[in-house]
Amino acid sequence: MFSISTADMVISVYYLFRYTLNNLVIPSRYPTILFFITNNAFADAILIYRFYTIWCREKRYILPPSVILLCSSIFGYLFSNSPSDRLYKLVPVSMWMTFGLNACLTLLIAGRLFWSGRNSSPILGPDLSRRYFCLCALIIDSGSIYSTYLLLDLITHWTLLRAGLNQIVGMVPTLIIIRISLRRASLNGSTILPRAGGSSTPVLDSIFSTVGTGAPNTAPQSPRGGGGEQLPHELTETA
Repeated sequence: MFSISTADMVISVYYLFRYTLNNLVIPSRYPTILFFITNNAFADAILIYRFYTIWCREKRYILPPSVILLCSSIFGYLFSNSPSDRLYKLVPVSMWMTFGLNACLTLLIAGRLFWSGRNSSPILGPDLSRRYFCLCALIIDSGSIYSTYLLLDLITHWTLLRAGLNQIVGMVPTLIIIRISLRRASLNGSTILPRAGGSSTPVLDSIFSTVGTGAPNTAPQSPRGGGGEQLPHELTETA
């Protein structure tokens, strides 16, 4: 993802010196859209994986977002490479699908974490439930950056926003990890959401990937009437 973002930046600098500074018209088929579609496919795949792990690893849940991601990517590649200007103007349709997918998945992940934290508070205490709420806030903050940026680009069609689109796509998936690292550093060695085995490596995906391995006897009942609410293994170890 960062390699694609770097390649896009190199091309943007070339277009700046080749066309903009020489008062030439920039070609309408700007290649940054191809980089964006490819980069976005990786970023949305990571988001879908996080959604999958948070929502109890139910494969049926990831089928709709996976289909939307596949369709938006295919439409984006077809429209952006079409020799017809009429079809090329439909590229924003793919970007609107991307915006809707990111906004919905972010809200679903954050909503699941908020619901889990609220229902675990009477049993595990306010300290652990507060960590759920902190993680929920991190998800919303990081997800809203990309969604808001993409929405502004679709509405304003500002060239400056379009030039930074790929950098935003590459930055957002790792922003949560950076924020947790900074939080841990501010606590002088104490850990938030520590990993199993005592490691303090700030990889958030390890938290997501362990959802579903919590202790079933200490968790509140699921509204579907099944077993106990599945909590991250790291949280249950600190209870």
